Amino acid sequence: MGYHLEIEAEPLKTPGATRLLATRKVKIGPAPGTPDARPRVLGAAIDITGFDEQRKNDQKLLQDLMEYVGDGIFFKDKESRFIRVNRALAALVGKTPDEFVGKQDIDVFKNEDYAAAALAEERELFRTGRPTIPVYRETPTLGGKQIRFTRK
Repeated sequence: MGYHLEIEAEPLKTPGATRLLATRKVKIGPAPGTPDARPRVLGAAIDITGFDEQRKNDQKLLQDLMEYVGDGIFFKDKESRFIRVNRALAALVGKTPDEFVGKQDIDVFKNEDYAAAALAEERELFRTGRPTIPVYRETPTLGGKQIRFTRK
């Protein structure tokens, strides 16, 4: 019936401040049962003032966690490929975080048993949406193996 006219952000000047609004406007047809055939627009606006600053703060906190936590932290996609890894995890196998991106466990840890167990856990996590039960696992490292407590 209508088409969308989307605007990412739109400033609104109010007394004492300028607010930032996310707006969405949709062209709609005439009101049913009326002879008035003029086009109409239905719009919605959400005040997003401060959201960008909050997003930046959240990104900084995540970056600090990734940078300074001594335990391995990683993010994977639904195909179990690494999308982000911290330095602590990468150092276990003598790699940089960037060397993990786009790869699966078998590609970086070079251990089929470890990779198969990780893949099975991740598939179950994505299938059920529930975290795994914490387990102790031998993790292949640059210096051999390390026993690590893991939960996904």
